[in-house]
Amino acid sequence: MDKPTTESANNPDYDKYADFLLGMDEAEPASESFKESLAFYKKRIDALNAPAEQEAIGALLAYLGPTCSIDLLSKVKAVYVGRLYEIEHFTIPTLFASEGLDSMKFDDKSEVKIDVEYESKTVDKEKTFAWLKETGHEDAIRDTLQFSAGAFDEKAKNMLVDAGYSFEIDRTVNGATLKKIATDYFKETKRLPPADAIKFRAEKVAIFKYPKKGF
Repeated sequence: MDKPTTESANNPDYDKYADFLLGMDEAEPASESFKESLAFYKKRIDALNAPAEQEAIGALLAYLGPTCSIDLLSKVKAVYVGRLYEIEHFTIPTLFASEGLDSMKFDDKSEVKIDVEYESKTVDKEKTFAWLKETGHEDAIRDTLQFSAGAFDEKAKNMLVDAGYSFEIDRTVNGATLKKIATDYFKETKRLPPADAIKFRAEKVAIFKYPKKGF
């Protein structure tokens, strides 16, 4: 998974807006205490994940002024998405690694732990299918025939062939299924799927869990 980046906006004042928004969230914790530093970043994540209040939205729109547009707002959001990604995928995992820890609980009953996030993407369909067959997962491949509504089976296929009709069968594999197969393969063999068939990445990430709220 690549780190999100913010593209340059058409609006020449965009850098000013981006710097302003990042400046609201860039300060590092003053304390060198692990627990206090983690609490600092937890507060940042809570703020980034919290639903935007109408008052805050109004203040932001007023700051952006008449040059504001949907395109600009999407790029403003990208600043926050990038900051959240950085904290969860780099800052907190590095902080935990420095202390030799993999989880921690807070006074509010919430918990943060370092887990591994897996990502997979097909690079070459035919090579992916070949790898699935090679590893015994051919049943994950799905054939889709564009055909009118109704039942379609081997008999119907033979009838089309015999009648001289041309048609295409689209072979696919469900993305979630492919990720599970690639992940299980990686865990069992400690090897990556072939890079020319599947783009696969295993990355440590901070996962926050919060206590369920009662009625």
